Formats: sequence, C-alpha cells, structure tokens
Amino acid sequence: MNECEKDGAGDVVERGARYAVTVRVDGQELTLKRFLHDMIGGSITGLLSELRGVDAADSVVIEVRQV
Repeated sequence: MNECEKDGAGDVVERGARYAVTVRVDGQELTLKRFLHDMIGGSITGLLSELRGVDAADSVVIEVRQV
C-alpha cells in the first residue's frame, strides 16, 4: 500500500489522516494518498454539513453515474 495503510474496515491507520475515503471507477478501487483522503473527505463532509437536517455523519456514500 501507499502512505496510508487501511485496515479491513477501510479506516486509515497511519500518518494521521482524518478521513478514510474509497473511490471506485467502473468497479476498480483507486489508491489514494493521505492528502486526497483528507481533501475529498473534508470537502464532501463540509458541503453536506451545510444542508438543513444533516448533522455530523460517521459515514457517507455517494454514487455518481452518467445517464
């Protein structure tokens, strides 16, 4: 693995990353560096936290498909 080792639950266990992010493109998981875990995780949770009725979430799943 790269800078961020993941345990079986997908949690980042090294180097202090605040978010564990999984990105799959057409079913293939991409390897992300710690910076990307924090950038993507922070961006998404920050955007969602501004929505009415959304409190701090432990887990967020977003699926994007072309139509």
